[in-house]
Amino acid sequence: MQALTMHTFNTDHVFVESFSDYFGWSADGERAAIWQNLGILTKQLEGMGINYDAFRNALVPRQDKREVCLMFDSLILERGYGNYATGASEFVVPLLSKDLTTSILHGDLISRNQSGDLAYLRRTYPHLNLAGLIGTSQIYCVYITNLSPRNLDKIVGGLAGTPGFVGAVDTTSQSLLKDRLSGVLVPVLLKARSTYILQHSDTVEPQHGLNEGTWAVGSSRIVSVYDLLFGQYLSYKIQRSSGGAFSRNEALMLTSLDATYARASDTKIGVIIAKEKFDYLTTKKQSNLQNMGKGDINAGELCALVHERIRDHYLFGLRILENGDLLCSTLVEVDRGERSPYRAEIGLRLVSDENAFYITTLY
Repeated sequence: MQALTMHTFNTDHVFVESFSDYFGWSADGERAAIWQNLGILTKQLEGMGINYDAFRNALVPRQDKREVCLMFDSLILERGYGNYATGASEFVVPLLSKDLTTSILHGDLISRNQSGDLAYLRRTYPHLNLAGLIGTSQIYCVYITNLSPRNLDKIVGGLAGTPGFVGAVDTTSQSLLKDRLSGVLVPVLLKARSTYILQHSDTVEPQHGLNEGTWAVGSSRIVSVYDLLFGQYLSYKIQRSSGGAFSRNEALMLTSLDATYARASDTKIGVIIAKEKFDYLTTKKQSNLQNMGKGDINAGELCALVHERIRDHYLFGLRILENGDLLCSTLVEVDRGERSPYRAEIGLRLVSDENAFYITTLY
């Protein structure tokens, strides 16, 4: 069975509840509609010669991949190109490897406390060229996922000296900046090797019954899919480091777990690991636990670590089994002091009858 790439756990589920009320869906009906839409998207992409399953690395944060936020002075780009989004694309797109599959998000760094956040950027990232900026909203961000360290260095190095380029921040690890970005950046493009996918746009002319054309930026092939399907299944969600202002999914995605889970209290949602499974993980995955700095972790501590993540963060790679159970994973980042944080991917099985996640594996 194909996997939906991204799901949230704690969200308002406006789409789910509205559609369910209108059509009188049961919980099973909601899931059926989700899978039906995925089937529509898959067929649409197959007609364009694109395999949906190949996007996993681009849509799901991985332990061994990097993320970067490229920052530009929007006023300088606007003066030079008329449209600062186009200007940023003119610089960034040619630097992306032809074989790279990645998600590209754009947006202004808008925040309530612009001067305070600008001061934070100056303190935390002194390498950024923030001279002449009066607020964070003047910073236009291009966020790229699924990069190897070599690809990341190539992109950042290639932008050196570019007009309006403020600098780059490696946003792989949790940070206050990453929290901010998760609430303001919007998925714009998905790069599937040499093809770019975007939401339906009048600028992409139909060819042979498909929305397909050639993109002036980089002269690449560009195709479009239905807006709703792009938002459901092709949008990368930036993994946040904490709950709070951006702890809810603003995209209101239909591909979310049933609203009953989001409304449940902490006492009703459990994380469990069977003794046999814990013994297996502490034996076979001991090197992973040591790298996490959790070589002596007990079962309760491991469950508490995972429970903290799933309440306010994202679940990825959801698979619905025939018995109604759900398989998914979440990303846990562990602070290791002076060493770089360790990112662990935790495999989970949600047994809906028990309102409990069972830990299955970790990487």
